[in-house]
Amino acid sequence: MKRLHTLFLLLTIAIDIAAQPICQVKHFSVSDGLAQGNVMSILQDQKGLVWFSTWNGLNKFDGYTFKTYKTSQESKYAFGSNRMGTISESKYGDIWCPTYDGQACLFDVETEKFIDVLQPIELSTKQTNNVTRIYSLEKGIAWILCENGYAFRVDEQLCKKGEGITLYAPSNHNLKGDQIFNVYQDSEEDEWILTDKGVSIIGKKTLDTDFPFQFITQIKETICLIAENDKLARYDFHTKKLKFVDIPYPHHKINNVTTIGKDMLALGTDNGVILYSIPKNSFQQIDIRTATQTSNDVESVYQDHLGDIWIFSKDPGIVHLNLVTNEKEHLFTPKDEIIKHGRKSRKLIFEDNNIAAALGFGGAIVGVSIPLYSALVNSVSYIDFAIWGVVAIFIQLIFAFIVTRLGGKYSFKTKIAEGIIPVGILMAFLSISIGLLNAGSMSY
Repeated sequence: MKRLHTLFLLLTIAIDIAAQPICQVKHFSVSDGLAQGNVMSILQDQKGLVWFSTWNGLNKFDGYTFKTYKTSQESKYAFGSNRMGTISESKYGDIWCPTYDGQACLFDVETEKFIDVLQPIELSTKQTNNVTRIYSLEKGIAWILCENGYAFRVDEQLCKKGEGITLYAPSNHNLKGDQIFNVYQDSEEDEWILTDKGVSIIGKKTLDTDFPFQFITQIKETICLIAENDKLARYDFHTKKLKFVDIPYPHHKINNVTTIGKDMLALGTDNGVILYSIPKNSFQQIDIRTATQTSNDVESVYQDHLGDIWIFSKDPGIVHLNLVTNEKEHLFTPKDEIIKHGRKSRKLIFEDNNIAAALGFGGAIVGVSIPLYSALVNSVSYIDFAIWGVVAIFIQLIFAFIVTRLGGKYSFKTKIAEGIIPVGILMAFLSISIGLLNAGSMSY
C-alpha cells in the first residue's frame, strides 16, 4: 500500500509539472502589426475574422497577421479622426466604427473603404451631427443616435450609395422622445425604440405608453419592458396590450436585465438578483452576499452553457451560483495576490473544450506511468524505487522542456492551445514513446 501511495505522489508531481496548458495567453502589440496599443473594442465577424478598433485605425486579424485600415487614407470623405469607439457588424458583413469626433463611419469590407454615412444629409442640411451610438439590427437596418436628439434610421445596403437614410425626431412626429435608451428588433422584425417619453414602434404593432423604459427583451411571444426605477411590464403578441407587473421584493434600481434559460429573466438590482418566471408570473430573490462578498449591488449577470449563473457586483471578484442546489461561492483574488496578477477586467469567462489539450495531457499521464510501473515492478526496496522513479520523471520533464521550446509554426504549445487535434495526438504518442524507452532502460 505504501508503494502505491508513493507511486500516486510521484505521478501527481510529474503530471502537474509536465502537463500541457489548456489555454495560452499571447500578447500582441504594435510590433506585431496592431495599429495602436489602446484597443477600444473587439469583434469577431460572420467569417471568423477578428476586428479591433484602436486609437489609430481599424485592425483585421486573420489568426496570423494584422491589417490596418485608416480613415486618413480616404479621399472622398473628410474624416477628422482615426480614433474609433465600439464597433459592430452589419447584416452584410460591413463594420460600423463610429469615430471619437462623432462621425458615423461604416467600413465596406468588399471595397476596403470607409464611408461617412451621414455626409449626404449634412451637406444638404448644412448641419453636423455628433454620433453617440449605433444600433445594427439583424434585418439590415441600423439606428444612428446623435447628441442633438436626432436619430437616423439607415438601410445598411442603400446607405453606401447615400440613400435609405430617414431622420427620426419628435419635431418630425415620428419619435416620442429625443433621448433614446434602447433599440430592439423583435421576432416579427418590428423595431422598438425606447425613449424618455415612451415607446415608438416601427412595424405592425402599436403601443400607447409614455413610460420611459430602458431595457427590453423578448421571451417567446412576450415582450418584457423594464425601467431602472422598479417597473416591469409585459406586452403580449396576441392581446396587443401592455400589462404592468409588481415586483414584490424591495429595491431602488435595476442595473441589468439578462435572459436565463428559455423563459426567465434575471434582474440585476441594488438588492441582489431577482428572478422572474414568465410562464408562472412568479419572482424569486437571491442575496449574493457571502462571508467574503459584502455588496448586494449587482452590476451584471451571465449564464454559462451548463446553466450556472455568474454574478458581478460592486465588490471585486465574482459570485458563482448553482440554480439547482442554490449553492453560491465568491471567487476572488486575495489582496496579497492582486498586484501580482494585475487583472484589469473581471468580466471575461472562458469556457474551453480543447480535445487536443486533453489528448496531450492523457499522453503525458501514460508516458509517466509506464516507467514508474517498470520501476515499481523491478525495484528491490523503497529507496531503489524512489531513485528510479525520480529518474523516470526527470527524463519525461526533459522531453517536455525540449518540445515546449519549439517555436514558430512547429510550436506544440501554440498548436495545442489552438485546439489542433493532430498535434495533440502526436504529442500523446511522443510522450508514450519516451515513456516506453524510459521503462526499457530500467531493465535489470
